Amino acid sequence: MGDSLNILANAATWKLTTVQQKERLIKRGQYHLLRLRHSAKCTCPEGGCRVEHCDEFRKLCKHIPTCRDAKCSVPYCVSSRNLLKHYHLCKNDKCSLCIPVKRLIKDKKDLKRKQEEEIVSKKRQKTK
Repeated sequence: MGDSLNILANAATWKLTTVQQKERLIKRGQYHLLRLRHSAKCTCPEGGCRVEHCDEFRKLCKHIPTCRDAKCSVPYCVSSRNLLKHYHLCKNDKCSLCIPVKRLIKDKKDLKRKQEEEIVSKKRQKTK
């Protein structure tokens, strides 16, 4: 899963000294959240998904709900749990980590719903 997630694992101990470092950490957190979401919902057979590291994230997604170990040795478990906890409890409407992810998910849901409505509408028109 690479270097990008190592930063998340150590995020609590970092002292961010520049805006660029903070932005980079936020982007990586957003990316990690979206990867976790994809892997949790992915229906491709093992090894069949084109999203990089999907299988590893899928295993992580199955592990996380049952893990309570504060020092878990499963790679990215603790940092992922902390990130997900923040994401699910976050009420800050200006949170630079959560808001862009929530907007993207909402936009995708809205687009899917609109596409489904168009399909239903076309089917109704054909039956008239």
